[in-house]
Amino acid sequence: MKLRIALLLFLISLSSFSQKIPVIKIGELEKRIYNSSDTTYIVNFWATWCAPCVKELPDFDSISKTHKYQKVKVLLVT
Repeated sequence: MKLRIALLLFLISLSSFSQKIPVIKIGELEKRIYNSSDTTYIVNFWATWCAPCVKELPDFDSISKTHKYQKVKVLLVT
């Protein structure tokens, strides 16, 4: 019983450190992609159950950090 309570408290505490990721609908995604700016968008569709998809996520994070000051944006869609 104590282990279950400890696990529950641990999981609750994790949520306080999670990122706030905006949820957008396909129309908003299209607006971001098809605008008249000179920004290059890299769009990746992935799923949590797809091992290769999850494996490549650090690469997209690296691209985002490498091109932080350039007109390149990475959009991850799940």
